[in-house]
Amino acid sequence: MGQMDTKPGDFLVKLPAFPSSRLGPLSTHEMARIANAKSEAEKHMPRLDDSRYRVDPPPEDRQVDAEAWASAAQNAEAQQEHQQSRLLNLQLQVKHGADVWRGQNMVLERAQQQIEAELKQVQTQITEVNRVRKIEHESATGDLDTLNHRFFELIQENGAIEAACEDLRADLVLLQARKEAAAKVIVTSHPTEGDDAMDTDDP
Repeated sequence: MGQMDTKPGDFLVKLPAFPSSRLGPLSTHEMARIANAKSEAEKHMPRLDDSRYRVDPPPEDRQVDAEAWASAAQNAEAQQEHQQSRLLNLQLQVKHGADVWRGQNMVLERAQQQIEAELKQVQTQITEVNRVRKIEHESATGDLDTLNHRFFELIQENGAIEAACEDLRADLVLLQARKEAAAKVIVTSHPTEGDDAMDTDDP
């Protein structure tokens, strides 16, 4: 069994890079905060500040302070207004929420119907394109067969022409050899004039 060529802890080196995060800025900030936390306590999210929702009396050291009581009373009035706003929103939701929900569903249904109609149209176009292509392919089958047959005929003709050319080359070589042989015979049977004169001078 082969041994790994990387040290423990280095096995991630050969792996591809981790894809970039698609988180939003808040999530990215939170991930960075957790990564940079120096202790376990810092890794936990801070508790929500609910002081604005509480109706606390003034602290013990300001129980006799009129301004502290006035601030506490103002905070209580603000909290009461908030609660009344929440109650009103709940009542409006109970009264009109169903209609709003049905209206939103109708909008979604119309969008779905529109998308389905567009999808059906595209599918019809695809079917028509495939039908036209099939007809064109079938109509071109005869032409392709004719061209294919003609192609092989030309190949055979070219082969026949090539064979005829080879025969002609062989005939030319044979004729050339016969011509050279005939020329040698002529030279041997008809000596030159100088040779004839020498033969005449002999007694």
